[in-house]
Amino acid sequence: MRTKFAAGSVLAALAAVGVSGTAQDRPARAVRIGVLDLKACFDKDKSAAVKDIDVELQRIADDIARRMKEVEPKERERMRADYLDFYNRKKAGLFNEIVAATEAVRQEQGLTVILRADPGTLAVDDKDSPSKDVTLEIRQRAVLCHEPEIAVTEAVLKRLNEEHARKKKAGKKDF
Repeated sequence: MRTKFAAGSVLAALAAVGVSGTAQDRPARAVRIGVLDLKACFDKDKSAAVKDIDVELQRIADDIARRMKEVEPKERERMRADYLDFYNRKKAGLFNEIVAATEAVRQEQGLTVILRADPGTLAVDDKDSPSKDVTLEIRQRAVLCHEPEIAVTEAVLKRLNEEHARKKKAGKKDF
């Protein structure tokens, strides 16, 4: 039993040396980090795509609300489910566009990684959103603070808005 434990320890030590030896053989590479305010990318005042999607979703919601008055409860539930599915598909499509724009900015700026960074501190007395789950918001913070120079949000928003304008001009729908 002791022999198996000792042999396992030796193998683990040799594996660790092998891994560190390999890492030392490679030249050091500088890690360059950027941060993105994802909430800003979903802000209709900053993103033309979000604004257009918001208008489209509101139009559909108004239409569904009008039609719901005329249908049975079972049909209302189906309409709600269909709307929620449509909403989720739009939001997922937008997120994928944000990821693509972020990847393009990452490559252009020679960054290694871009992290999500929510701006500022949490409001202690937020009367606008009393039901906000503060614990969840705290846990979701990937970056607590950073130098403003590493923020890529404006570059990503610029790319998103340019791409949206190009698609709109060509008559293509976003996602």
